[in-house]
Amino acid sequence: MNRVKQFFLSLFSKMKDEDVNFINIYLDEFEKDIFLKLKKNEQKHSVRVAMLAILISKEKKEYKNISLDRIIRAGLLHDIGKSLKKINVVQKVFMVLANKMFGKRLREMDRFEFVDSYYNHAELSYSMLEHHIKDNKLLYLIRNHHSSIKGDIELDLLRYCDNRN
Repeated sequence: MNRVKQFFLSLFSKMKDEDVNFINIYLDEFEKDIFLKLKKNEQKHSVRVAMLAILISKEKKEYKNISLDRIIRAGLLHDIGKSLKKINVVQKVFMVLANKMFGKRLREMDRFEFVDSYYNHAELSYSMLEHHIKDNKLLYLIRNHHSSIKGDIELDLLRYCDNRN
């Protein structure tokens, strides 16, 4: 059911003035420039991820010691690698379904840009930011948001918020 919600959100989501104000608060000029190269639905997705992280971190005691600024910035920047290798909604639907049916064997088809983007956007995001961002933990979160690493509370929160949006 969540994937159906994600599909419709990607079709109909629009960036609003309050979303732009939000990114202006948390991203510097370099980061905003990269962020704004994302497609609008990807921008909105990232804003939703960051905002859900705020809500959850304020509601649940186990998140009281995390860096709210870091998790917001991770939410906003985690998918910027998609700005280099774009993937449209139909391709994304195909990838989600094919990944469920064939698993990671699809990675072998990474000569197709949309396959490469689907599997490798986290690494692309990291590469775009590694010489700009000095916060190694933020870079770690961005790079590993689709990894199977468990037990890192900030990474778990980012991954949860990303999967819900």
